[in-house]
Amino acid sequence: MVSFGLIVFLTAIFIHLGISNAQPPYFRLHICSNSGNYTTGSQYRTNLNSLVSSLSSNATPDKGFYNVTAGQSSDEVSAIYLCRGDLSPEVCHDYVNVSSREILQRCPYQKEAIIWYDECMFRYSNRSIFATLEDSPTGFLWNPFNNSDPVQFNQILADLMEELVTEVVSDTSKGMFAAREANLSSSSKIYGMMQCTPDISTSECNRCLRRAVSQIPDCCEGKRGGRVVTPSCILREERNAQASSSLLSCSHSQENFKTALLNVSLCNAQPPYFRLHICSNSGNYTTGSQYRTNFNSLVSSLSSNATLHKGFYNVTAGQSSDEVSAIYLCRGDLSPEVCHDYVNVSSREILRLCPYQKEAIIWYDECLFRYYNRSIFATMEDSPFGYLWNQFNNSDPVEFNRILGDLMEELVTEVVSDTSKGMFAAREANLSSFSKIYGMMQCTPDISTSECNRCLRGSVSQIPTCCEGKRGGRVVKPSCILRVLRAIAAIHLGRVLYSITLNVDVEGNCKCRQFSATPIYGTSGSVISSLRVAEKGRTI
Repeated sequence: MVSFGLIVFLTAIFIHLGISNAQPPYFRLHICSNSGNYTTGSQYRTNLNSLVSSLSSNATPDKGFYNVTAGQSSDEVSAIYLCRGDLSPEVCHDYVNVSSREILQRCPYQKEAIIWYDECMFRYSNRSIFATLEDSPTGFLWNPFNNSDPVQFNQILADLMEELVTEVVSDTSKGMFAAREANLSSSSKIYGMMQCTPDISTSECNRCLRRAVSQIPDCCEGKRGGRVVTPSCILREERNAQASSSLLSCSHSQENFKTALLNVSLCNAQPPYFRLHICSNSGNYTTGSQYRTNFNSLVSSLSSNATLHKGFYNVTAGQSSDEVSAIYLCRGDLSPEVCHDYVNVSSREILRLCPYQKEAIIWYDECLFRYYNRSIFATMEDSPFGYLWNQFNNSDPVEFNRILGDLMEELVTEVVSDTSKGMFAAREANLSSFSKIYGMMQCTPDISTSECNRCLRGSVSQIPTCCEGKRGGRVVKPSCILRVLRAIAAIHLGRVLYSITLNVDVEGNCKCRQFSATPIYGTSGSVISSLRVAEKGRTI
């Protein structure tokens, strides 16, 4: 599984260089992967150079998109470029040359990297990336200026986004590219652009773009413009008072954009998004001990059974003081195969985070994994618990809370009355004509419906403490999980709702999210870890 490290450079360049007939592309951000390195003079570098040369020479005839592979086995390199759909082949050719040289300078020895410009995207990898939908890593860029009437802006933006998604996926003759405008007032418009790489299917493009739309509130809420960029699709929307026949040349030299990065990870099946963990101080084991041997055996059993037990499994290994019990729970909408991968990841990660503790628990967006030196099966435990929340405030918290209250009641009722879904339920409720509240609840299936009911209602009662006035949040416990999210109505997420990131968000000149542990709540013998956001080296 490939993961992107923190070799992330979020530099925005706003200087108009004004050289040559075709202006140089405007660099936005890039990511260098830590999945592996090559050395100067290696066969991998030779193949990469050959590949870049091939891409450059083919940039003109292939209508702004091209892919190529060079080499074999561990030295194989795959690359893709995508030029904006309104660029001429000649200009695209120049931009491919620029971006391929630039990424080699910024990521000189990494085997995987991606770079985004206003006009193009270039990426290469030591694995196959053609015809594969990848919506991670994701970058956010936003205009620092606020809208004077955000409610009206969001209403018009929602309609514009829906029109653009429909156009991109219904008319592929334009290379999965669309640009439109909508009147905001007599003197102002909203411009929008969307594009997918043409190697993915229309259904995959639709999914990628709708997820990007769903991230606009996290990216650019209240701002005059923003972008969501991923390897497989790009979204851009902005307000500009000057009408222009060329959507994307009308504004990037006039107003600055800030940059942000989210979800720095890559793999064919995306890795789970880590949220928080707890290492208990109830006891320790040593390297090579019988407890560790039993734990290794237990993890192996959990992993091999992850595809057989519908997202939930428990196992015990050893006896007496060396006994280890473990449970995993995957989100109710995940396939057994994906669940299997996530169990492997979470069990390894908890050992890294809590290397010698006899009790620990870890929560991801997609799964929960816990182990103890006591029996934990069929026991309702609502402590320790953790809170996560969206930092943005609701404009009308009274109305939000009223609708949220009804939604929470419906979800609790569904979870405990229909156990055929594995004590999992997801619903949505209209907040306004352009906004919805999405909710998800789940209990571990080993507890009774009455215990599940008590656990979930306890979590609902904690929402004011966790997330009062916020646009989203979660309450996570060993036996149950609750999640809520507000998003604009142009989103039709269905089952992919729960891949939206709801971690703590801080607005500032640099909006790079970093995760670390800090105690917030606990019970006797436990330390609870939550999220802490670092902004310019300052802990919030």
